[in-house]
Amino acid sequence: MRLFTAIDLSAEARAELWRLRGEVAPRADFKRWVPAENYHLTLQFLGEVEADQRAEVEDAMDRESRGAASFELTLGSLGTFPRHGRPRLLWVGLTPPHEALLDLERAMRAAINSLGFPLEDRRYSPHLTLARDLVGAFDPEVRTAQVRPVSWPVKAVHLMQSDLLPGGASYRVVSTFPLAGSRPG
Repeated sequence: MRLFTAIDLSAEARAELWRLRGEVAPRADFKRWVPAENYHLTLQFLGEVEADQRAEVEDAMDRESRGAASFELTLGSLGTFPRHGRPRLLWVGLTPPHEALLDLERAMRAAINSLGFPLEDRRYSPHLTLARDLVGAFDPEVRTAQVRPVSWPVKAVHLMQSDLLPGGASYRVVSTFPLAGSRPG
């Protein structure tokens, strides 16, 4: 199974991303727009994972989540990869500071890497993907669209499964690990 670690969004944050999509879609002809139910913040992509490895990953995630306090994230501005020219990806960033997020990502990455999963080559850049694969026109003014700064509490990290289907990827939560400040008693 294809797995990755991620943080979920609040209903209000999802609604803001959906509103933004409606505003910019007429001026940005992307092949694939992410459905609202698939919005998430990826921490680490693991790739194909065998059943016995999954248990090890879950143990590592549980251990690391116990040492991480709950925190808050806030939607930031709209961006593209690459930043200039013809974009391949349309995304929404997060408003700094997000040290707690970066600490959580580093801890999860190190724990998962210790199990033999390779580290990603690029520096972690937290973002929420709205669309991929530009196929037509793109109005550069899209990059200036205003994002409402919706905040939400992060109280858990999830192990997610990604299924590649003809109509696009489908994601589902495999396991949830509450952060230290969110655990009962």
